[in-house]
Amino acid sequence: MKTRISMIGAAALAAMLGAPSLAASSLAAPADPPVAATPAVEYIPRVSLRDLPLFDRVLSLDEAQRSILEALIMDVEAAGATRDALMEFRENIGAVLTESQAARLEEAWRTIFRERMEAAGSVAGESIDVGALALAQMRGESTEPIERAFRAYRAELGPLLDAREAAAASLEVDGPARELHQIRLGIRRLNDSAIADFAKVLPAQVAEAFRREALAKSYPTAYGPSYPLETLRKLADEFPEGSLRTLVADGDARLDGLRERAVSAIRLRDDARVGDEDAQSRADRAIKDSEKEYESFDAWVCASVQKVLTDEQLNASETGRDLLAFVRGLEGGALMAWDDKDAVIARFDGDGNGQIDDSEGSRAINAFARSVGRNQRRRL
Repeated sequence: MKTRISMIGAAALAAMLGAPSLAASSLAAPADPPVAATPAVEYIPRVSLRDLPLFDRVLSLDEAQRSILEALIMDVEAAGATRDALMEFRENIGAVLTESQAARLEEAWRTIFRERMEAAGSVAGESIDVGALALAQMRGESTEPIERAFRAYRAELGPLLDAREAAAASLEVDGPARELHQIRLGIRRLNDSAIADFAKVLPAQVAEAFRREALAKSYPTAYGPSYPLETLRKLADEFPEGSLRTLVADGDARLDGLRERAVSAIRLRDDARVGDEDAQSRADRAIKDSEKEYESFDAWVCASVQKVLTDEQLNASETGRDLLAFVRGLEGGALMAWDDKDAVIARFDGDGNGQIDDSEGSRAINAFARSVGRNQRRRL
């Protein structure tokens, strides 16, 4: 027998959870809604008993509320989490909560959504709730275009999460790895486009900060900081040479371009994961090329600083001494790709005979020993 609660507060709860949303293609819609827009079918988040502790933590349920909510969730699971069952659950839960708890219900839904996003993500950019990140930038304030974009994003994202969970469960039975991977790529593509689209409707003063944060969370290996560039910033604050400021701006521009190419390489690698050998080979080359670009960039920053500041100036500064230590690490092999035989030969083959002889081998071993524990190579 189904648990039944009165529908008090259902309308307010429905509005809180999203109301009818526009299709995902409307993410970049203008501020004024279309006159004859056709609302998309609203996505209603799935719930299961594993979400009960989260509801309890966010809403501070008492014992009676917890028992009722558990029964409601069991009804949803018994019905197979159908749309009708989820709609009934959403209507009924409003009658269980106090006014202050109802005000926190949206936080519970968003936490559930975020945890579903982060669960079992194996593709770069797959596990980021871009909509929640955009709303967080607004610090509790919002506008109709942002809310419309948020509802549209969730309307498209939700079914993809359902499909991912279903494919992952089937994987244990008949192994549709390709299907699951394609769903993951679909989530990543949606997130990639949503980052750009949310940036269009966010206020200008926060849009760029949102875009950078979203990309950094989506592709953390590509957007990790450059130690030499951060050291350069400190030196530019410490020394009066104006050319250091120019160098910082140049470094930022170069690093932005480098990161964009690295993200493209990461996407290519993920796309090729279930592809043929040629595609995987191309992706591997793109990744290695990007990793080498980061190494070249760090070396360029160090060399550029040393053209502006003398070793005496750098040694007189704690930050400068840190940079010189980093340079010594580079010279000692901290960026050396020791697993790349061709690279090792190219560096230590002094007589050009195409192999590492005894004396060259000793030099290579010493360089390797100096680099152990401080390998600075970036891995994508």
